[in-house]
Amino acid sequence: MAKFLYFFNENKADVGIEIVPCHGLQKEMSSGVSYGEQLVYDIERLKRHFPAVPIKVILVDI
Repeated sequence: MAKFLYFFNENKADVGIEIVPCHGLQKEMSSGVSYGEQLVYDIERLKRHFPAVPIKVILVDI
């Protein structure tokens, strides 16, 4: 997510787009992959401090 802030501050992007799997699809993937519901929860929990950039989160499901 830090990359979004860099490009936003450099006026090279207006919005950050993060494409992540839903929890159901994440269970089918190899380890180390996060899932969208957790990302959305984390962003909402930290919204006072992060992100300082408009972000569109796209969740992919099977």
